[in-house]
Amino acid sequence: MKKIYLIALTILLVVGLVVTIDMLDLTGAKISAETTTDQLNIVSVGGEGVILVKPDLAYINVGVQTRHEDASAAQEENRMKMTAVIEALKEAGIKEADLVTTNYNIYRTYDYNKPFMEGQEQPMFYQVDNSVRITIRDVDTVGDMIDVAFAAEANNIHNIQFDISNRAEYYDDALVLAMNNAKDKATAIMGTFGEKPDKPHRVVESMYTSAPYTNTYYEAADMKASSTPVEAGELAIKANLTVEYSY
Repeated sequence: MKKIYLIALTILLVVGLVVTIDMLDLTGAKISAETTTDQLNIVSVGGEGVILVKPDLAYINVGVQTRHEDASAAQEENRMKMTAVIEALKEAGIKEADLVTTNYNIYRTYDYNKPFMEGQEQPMFYQVDNSVRITIRDVDTVGDMIDVAFAAEANNIHNIQFDISNRAEYYDDALVLAMNNAKDKATAIMGTFGEKPDKPHRVVESMYTSAPYTNTYYEAADMKASSTPVEAGELAIKANLTVEYSY
């Protein structure tokens, strides 16, 4: 009986020793990993790439505004004028798919410009606003399309905006420039202490794209016989990166 007790005690001691050794190994591995991470030196730089592109798309909001003391009369006048504007734009080359209604509003409001006697009710009228957004696929014709719309009795233009159809392609080129810019910066910085950048340790992208935007409002009185001058300028397609290099 005593012999069996000694054998059992010996087994328990051996198992305890193995568990203790394993725990020490695990703890040692953890400490080693943390030490390796702490010893990793990082240089973080920002890179920017910019591609200037001539736009090939333009967007314009063309509208008709009508006023009348009678709601039906204001609405009918607006319908006739807006129909004429849309038909004129189609004849000028704008496809039906590139014409989208963006606003239709009818409301009653006070006529502050019309005089009235004291004690009388202030005059009111109904106003109808109707606007369509036009996509123009030849930016050189933007001024011509404005002239066509006004000739057909449109009486306001909202928000001329320019864009490009293949933006993703140019953005990829800007990303390459941004990476090169980041590496040049890292080379200059790390060269001061005898190091060179290798493969990036980490890259973070933050997209930023700017576009020329003309917030323009034309009225019929602003129009002249000559063609309306509109300059598209250039779009700046930008890519921004944060790049980390280890050494």
